[in-house]
Amino acid sequence: MSYNIKFEDRTLRGLRVPEGKDRQEWSDTVVPGLRFRKSEKGHGAFSVVYRVKGQAKQDRRTIGPFSRVSIAQAREEAREDLNAASSGRDPKKLRTAPPGVAEDRLMTFEEVFELYLERHARENLSTWGDIQRKVRKDAIPIIGQMPAGEVRKRHLHLVIDRLMAGGHAVTACNVLNMISGIYT
Repeated sequence: MSYNIKFEDRTLRGLRVPEGKDRQEWSDTVVPGLRFRKSEKGHGAFSVVYRVKGQAKQDRRTIGPFSRVSIAQAREEAREDLNAASSGRDPKKLRTAPPGVAEDRLMTFEEVFELYLERHARENLSTWGDIQRKVRKDAIPIIGQMPAGEVRKRHLHLVIDRLMAGGHAVTACNVLNMISGIYT
């Protein structure tokens, strides 16, 4: 349950989570959709709750912790997200696009793969060279130019079936696992 209050610095610092609850949520009366959650340990964070035009599901995006985001910044970001959602654009997708990528253009699987290599695989996986080589050789030619959010199981079957037909069952399994790792 969410309680409506006007977000002010002093008010948010003084909020307490009722005993027996892990966290409590409050709604801002100035910007509808802006929420403040506080845990029993005292950590607070701003988020915005919105519904993208044309979709039934309500969604939430975390703006940031109270210690680093001012109320004015949280309200501004919430307004931007609510305006985007009311015009049919998903704020989460807009915020996660890398710098230089147009907001209205969806990232392709190949672009997401490059980001995955840059931000995760090179640092955390000793087999990143194998991942790079196999996915570039076997998956990118087939699904590389598709918007990453539109890659479905049937598209992955095209990649896997091609490898299986060539007698590369182990490689097919490895490529599928690598692609799954990108999306998780």
